Amino acid sequence: MRQMLFVGGQTTKIAAMGLGGVGKTQLVLELVFQVREEHEECSVIWIPSTNIESLHQAYVDVARQIRIPG
Repeated sequence: MRQMLFVGGQTTKIAAMGLGGVGKTQLVLELVFQVREEHEECSVIWIPSTNIESLHQAYVDVARQIRIPG
């Protein structure tokens, strides 16, 4: 996952998908801690995607928090 996050010197988006209880959250939290140690300026935005409505609302909330109009 870490190699996928920094491609060609640019950051990208990644997603962890799978059945409940297989360790996705723990895996991503470990990645977050490692990345933040090396790249303090890096932002991590956690987007829940239980369904399309929660995904859409999460993006709306993030946009509002970082003051993106619309």
